Amino acid sequence: MSVVKFNLNKPLYLEICDFLTEYEKKPRVLTNAQMESLHVLAGKATGERSVPSGCGSCNSRALDKLFGYKQQYENPE
Repeated sequence: MSVVKFNLNKPLYLEICDFLTEYEKKPRVLTNAQMESLHVLAGKATGERSVPSGCGSCNSRALDKLFGYKQQYENPE
């Protein structure tokens, strides 16, 4: 299992929270614009490249990174 290192900062945290709030209105449904935003945010959070390919597992991994970022920011221990 790999360890993901996050670039923790408040503006990015707020941007991720806004995205997740919008996503949770219709979970498992992403528009093209949301998919692009998802991968841009996942890339910013980890510093790694995240590409919106339309692949379900790629989107799932990107979402997991955003939820992990939010959890790590809120509970830094």
